[in-house]
Amino acid sequence: MARIRHPGTGPVHVLILVQNLPVPFDRRVWQEALALVGAGHRVHVICPATKEYPKRREIVDGVRIYRYSPVLEARRSTAYLVEYGIAILAQLRIALTIRLRHRISVVHVCNPPDLLFLVALPLIALGCRMVYDHHDACPELMMAKGYREDSLLVRLAKLSERLTYRLAVVSIETNESYREIALSRGRMARDNVFIVRSAPAASRFASSRPDERWRRGRKYLVAYVGVMGLQDGLDYLIDAALIIIREWGLRDVQFILVGAGPEFSRLRDRAAEKIQAPRRPG
Repeated sequence: MARIRHPGTGPVHVLILVQNLPVPFDRRVWQEALALVGAGHRVHVICPATKEYPKRREIVDGVRIYRYSPVLEARRSTAYLVEYGIAILAQLRIALTIRLRHRISVVHVCNPPDLLFLVALPLIALGCRMVYDHHDACPELMMAKGYREDSLLVRLAKLSERLTYRLAVVSIETNESYREIALSRGRMARDNVFIVRSAPAASRFASSRPDERWRRGRKYLVAYVGVMGLQDGLDYLIDAALIIIREWGLRDVQFILVGAGPEFSRLRDRAAEKIQAPRRPG
């Protein structure tokens, strides 16, 4: 099993890199950061800023958070170069600034994308060890966004995934199928791959009671809770709801989508447009 050596005296400084979501909104990363703080480590997180999380620097529950200004989520090939290029340069600048002040022992890289190893490279050269937190299968994620398997972007995603695994001493996987990716495509040693599942804080739900208002008097409730991205397929859920209600005539089902993300506004507008659209004859 890969070992991450303690630097000697003083606490271990851990740097977490996140590109697609801010912290603490990203609950998985936030729980990991709090667990590290609870174990006595010093945790620094670099992530994008948003309207909900605009502060460039703040300390929350012992976690030092550094945010940079991102660009909009890319939808085309050239836009990905801009989005990820800005993110990598911004994270690299902040990471090196932190390294000048603290001896970073571990850099914890969270995907997507599988390009943040570029930020970790100079830290690795200075003796840091890299942990890969595998949130999404990026080649499959690109294909879910409409790119062919033989396209340049998907091939680059596969290459960056391999390089990320090559540099990691440990990988953290979200489930068993992702663990198989680490062992097969990533060629990681079995003893260096760990499954860490994501879950909400039990204390938030222990005393909760159903709020029947959300059913609006209907027998069944179909709900989605999570981040709303293009790859999550929520357009299909909206289309399915229309088929169930309008074509099948089922009136005892209530649909609700809860969350936020880059597709939230578009999905809300699309749902409103579909509801207001006249029914097809027949």
